[in-house]
Amino acid sequence: MASGSQLVETVLFTNPNLARDNADPTNWTWDDNDRQTWEKLKKQSSLQQFADKWREFEGLDEDLSETFINDIALPVTNDHSLMVRKCYLVAEKVTWERAQRQPKTGVILTGQPGIGKTVFLWYLLLRLLRMKQVVLLRASHQDILFYHDGVYGTTANTRARHLPTPSDNTFIWSLFDLHPFEELPDLTLDPRCFLVQCPSPNKAIYSWRKARRPLYTVFPLWTVEELKLAARHSPDFKKFETNLEQEIPVEKWNDAQFLSTIHNPGLIKFHKELSPEVQPELSPKVQPELFEEVFGIVLDGLISRFGLVPREVFDAMFNNFHEVAKAHDSALNLSFDDLEKAVDDLNRPEPSADVRGPSHRLISINNVGTFEDYQLEIDFLSPAIAEKFYKRWLDASHVKAGSTIKHFLALPETRGLVGSLFEPFAHRILVNADETDGTWGLKMMHSRDDSNVFTLLDPESSETISGFPKIKRKLVSFRSKDLPPLYENVYYIPTLTNHPLFDAFLLSFSPSGLTQRLWLLQMTTSKLHRGSHMGYAVINEIIAQINQQHEPRLSAKGEGKRRADEPSPVEVDFVLVRPTGEEEHRWVLPEGLDQLEDVNVYVLELPLEHAIDSPTTRSMQSSKKAKLSTPGRRTKASTSGRKTKASTSGQQTMASTSGQRRSTRLNKQ
Repeated sequence: MASGSQLVETVLFTNPNLARDNADPTNWTWDDNDRQTWEKLKKQSSLQQFADKWREFEGLDEDLSETFINDIALPVTNDHSLMVRKCYLVAEKVTWERAQRQPKTGVILTGQPGIGKTVFLWYLLLRLLRMKQVVLLRASHQDILFYHDGVYGTTANTRARHLPTPSDNTFIWSLFDLHPFEELPDLTLDPRCFLVQCPSPNKAIYSWRKARRPLYTVFPLWTVEELKLAARHSPDFKKFETNLEQEIPVEKWNDAQFLSTIHNPGLIKFHKELSPEVQPELSPKVQPELFEEVFGIVLDGLISRFGLVPREVFDAMFNNFHEVAKAHDSALNLSFDDLEKAVDDLNRPEPSADVRGPSHRLISINNVGTFEDYQLEIDFLSPAIAEKFYKRWLDASHVKAGSTIKHFLALPETRGLVGSLFEPFAHRILVNADETDGTWGLKMMHSRDDSNVFTLLDPESSETISGFPKIKRKLVSFRSKDLPPLYENVYYIPTLTNHPLFDAFLLSFSPSGLTQRLWLLQMTTSKLHRGSHMGYAVINEIIAQINQQHEPRLSAKGEGKRRADEPSPVEVDFVLVRPTGEEEHRWVLPEGLDQLEDVNVYVLELPLEHAIDSPTTRSMQSSKKAKLSTPGRRTKASTSGRKTKASTSGQQTMASTSGQRRSTRLNKQ
């Protein structure tokens, strides 16, 4: 969230006059009677030693971005070390700027549970102690006052405690970390205090927001590089490394006795699912042998499973994978209605969530803007969670899924989430077409001056082009580096998340039978879609395999057979699949498009109310038809009869053309 030069400025930033005035004991008064409402801790106490250590620690004066502070020794927390994220330095700068301009207010820095919000509070405490600031800390139900002449705690007999009084333009730093539903003490909200709180999104925890009008902002999620760095610095990493090196031999992974003797067997089983040698038909041929490669595979897999949240990833890596997975899967019981409510609650002017509920294991919040002007992004916690949630609810709630997608399309903060919902929604419609006697309507996209930027020539036009077959298809998943045998009208989905250039492809023949058509489908809900040039390599591999597997076919006039060694031309059709009613799209195809011949670019608009042909849908339709057939509903019954007749006609058409619509393998005989 900040450049290198900005980070140096952040580290060195404090308003010199403000910091100096706050640190000057002559700018403070504290009546003896008020002081006696506190208990001054002894020199030997752990809190006093903690304060002495960090007030004199010169290492805190340097640029600390992506470094580790060890041996914190703060008695109110189990955090013994912390990694200084780059965003912590920026958050510190923003906090100081707010304190300088509006010292009677405060700062609330919220974010996804488990990303280290409280850790930032400890980092800020260390920095403030180094600058000799007066700090009131509320943590673990304790009130601790770091004053010029020592550290003060609460007495057992005194309920009312009185704070020292600063001179004009100075203040007490009030840092507090509350448990869910813990009541905020009046002392913490004293008007002499500048408040800093780092909670999860729950308006009950920061009820003081209305009265003090603090800066409210959001921490970003972690990056993959931050997780790698923090994992290696974990005190559990060496044990993890030793265990994993011993457990790497594939032949041991199916040995129940061996698995019963190791720590965290769930992680090994999880790695087994990711490992190339265990599932060779779906995996690259190279088996990772070095720990570095295995560590990378495991970490990437855990991120894909649990998201960019260090608490979840490291708990699964170092402690108990099964328990973390079980907790996350509990969120799959949430319905589409529950999902809408959870997202709407986070998207309010005062964002809130049930921190004890499972929603934070289903969705995540991220700041893709700045701390001063945060831009919220709400998405599924991880690709695996998104897939599991959708598979659980889709067949029973397909119509509701379309309604939920429509609801989220209206919210700019949920573009990532709605994209995760729309892609499997679109796949399911295209694979399970309820009408099988026509084609999907396509709108042609054009580029000007032979550029790679494609737009609709006439966005207002409802005119479409036929050609994309609307039939039921078999769905086949494949790894990008391991293409399966190719058949006509089979729906192929790469298992790679965020494929460089398409989300699915299928093959068909033109009506003449002379041209093979490669349809490349890209699902999107964004106004602007881009791709990577790396996708062209995969497309060329598909075309090469089509030509290699080419099957002899009759010519257009039925005069003999095409020679087996003479491949049919391959026409490449890019199709941008989007919800009906969306604004104009731009599709920026990467450089290298000219290496493909016979390329067309289209838009296919899918209605979100579209019904699919599934057992659940057929059951609902049968039930509806039965109700419509009851006496007293003659008009609707007659309409139903027409639909039945049309459906029968469609089935007859399919029967008569089954020879043409069969899944023909494109292979040499």
